[in-house]
Amino acid sequence: MTPKEEGQSVVICQVRSDSMFRINVTLGDGLVVQAVIDTAAEVTLVSDTVFKKIPGDIPVLEQVSVMTAGRDLCMKGAIVGPIKIEIGGQTFTEKVYVAPIEDSMLLGLDFMRKHGIKIDIPRSTISIRDTVVSMSEDVVSDSLRVAKIKVNKSMTVPPNSVALVTCSVQTKLDTFVVEGVGVDLIVPMSVHTGEGMLRLAMLNPSDHSVKVRKGRVVGRAEEARLV
Repeated sequence: MTPKEEGQSVVICQVRSDSMFRINVTLGDGLVVQAVIDTAAEVTLVSDTVFKKIPGDIPVLEQVSVMTAGRDLCMKGAIVGPIKIEIGGQTFTEKVYVAPIEDSMLLGLDFMRKHGIKIDIPRSTISIRDTVVSMSEDVVSDSLRVAKIKVNKSMTVPPNSVALVTCSVQTKLDTFVVEGVGVDLIVPMSVHTGEGMLRLAMLNPSDHSVKVRKGRVVGRAEEARLV
């Protein structure tokens, strides 16, 4: 099938998702990948590298532009399909987007809304067609491990102030880079070595106090590649 000329544009949050939750998904006839549960992505995407590995001849239906939030990066992509997608023993046949993203796959809002997926963050599960599927919270990507960073003790950061918040890394890493995720505070990027417990500087630039509660995910730790 000949693809159409470039048409619509879609938005994803960024080339690599900040989401820590992933599930195993089977694409086509047996290609298993880790898909990010990404509520910040409008559509479901498969990386161009993974797409080339899916068995069979999958038609390219339309050329599209894929933009990151804020439109500071625009990538060439395509709509392809139909592709068989298997999650938790349930099989779906869908059109998906293909783009040069770093994650293998982003399970976006289009798929989640269509199939009524419910996300249970405290239990780290999703529900789809009455089937419960466990989400993993760590990922191995290009031989680098990523782990969540959680607050150990609730703390209130006063307005226009910096506070050191005691946190812990949920997976043992050697040397790793920390960046803030999903918190209304500025968490400067920093490098750490072999520490399970961290005291992270968090800046509150607002004119009101911000409370970070025990157990809240405030960042991600990504294993550093030494060169």
